[in-house]
Amino acid sequence: RGPGVVVHMSVGTLDPAWRWLEPGTAHPRYRLRAVARLVEAGVRAGVLMAPIVPHVSDRPDQLEDVVRAAAEAGAAFVSPIVLRLPHGAREWFFRAVRERRPELAPVLAAFYRAEYAPRAYVRRVKLQVEALTSRYRIGRLEGAAGTADRPTAHPRASEWTPAVAVQLRLPM
Repeated sequence: RGPGVVVHMSVGTLDPAWRWLEPGTAHPRYRLRAVARLVEAGVRAGVLMAPIVPHVSDRPDQLEDVVRAAAEAGAAFVSPIVLRLPHGAREWFFRAVRERRPELAPVLAAFYRAEYAPRAYVRRVKLQVEALTSRYRIGRLEGAAGTADRPTAHPRASEWTPAVAVQLRLPM
């Protein structure tokens, strides 16, 4: 096959917490509907499960809800990405946590002593999502930071090499 388009749609959670975690974004169900429409149109589309937020959107049932919904939408892949808190995002995030879930502020502050969540935690989440993608027969992308370089072998996920990455914001 020749070069094509691959769409990565972010859906971190289906939990109502998405409203304060991602203010101003389309409802996760709308994003999944967009994935389904893209797939129906012959576009390779999948889900970047991002951000996965420790103690907010990382319960096994929450992770499964997203993977199941992605599979139902026909997503070619699901790739988990745990919340990263660089300068700027860190301040916004902790302000939102103090407003919405103040009891979690000290827990998350101890957890996020640095920009990234602890490696053992990230590994555990990736293994959980890997088990779910296997159960729901959906591909996943592997990459340096949990993003995407190449998909794993899967009947619905052909190999690809990205030439250019472009992020679009589409009205829903």
